[in-house]
Amino acid sequence: MVQHALVLVVRDAVEKAGHRAPGTIKCYAQDPRYVPLDEQLLGQAGITVLDDPRAWLQVDEGSVVVGICPTIAFEDIIADIARPVAMVMQDPSTGRPISPRTEAMLTDEYVKLDFDEHEEFTWGVVFVKKAAMRQVDQPRHTPN
Repeated sequence: MVQHALVLVVRDAVEKAGHRAPGTIKCYAQDPRYVPLDEQLLGQAGITVLDDPRAWLQVDEGSVVVGICPTIAFEDIIADIARPVAMVMQDPSTGRPISPRTEAMLTDEYVKLDFDEHEEFTWGVVFVKKAAMRQVDQPRHTPN
């Protein structure tokens, strides 16, 4: 359930930073092992459970994709359909194979950030789109 809490923290942080209006970020989850109770609890937390492949069809350039212990090469699917603003995933350098096109996407288009100081996520990294990082670095314009 740590990954679901992470999704909600990211959603709340983006809203709190003023990047999106409260309640406008949609959170989705997909796992073939979900049971009706999972769906109910996640729904109460604001996460909609979708069946495969509907979850993949929701990914776009504004998405944050969390792939923890996937049983498929989700990064390759992402490389084919969209360039989400961020991806939380197992560090590819830990030996999990990725395709050359996915490696090129991650190297050319994303900045890798580690979870060095958090014991629950020592295996994971966040890839943030370089364009999004540049936008964060820009000063915000506030109207007079």
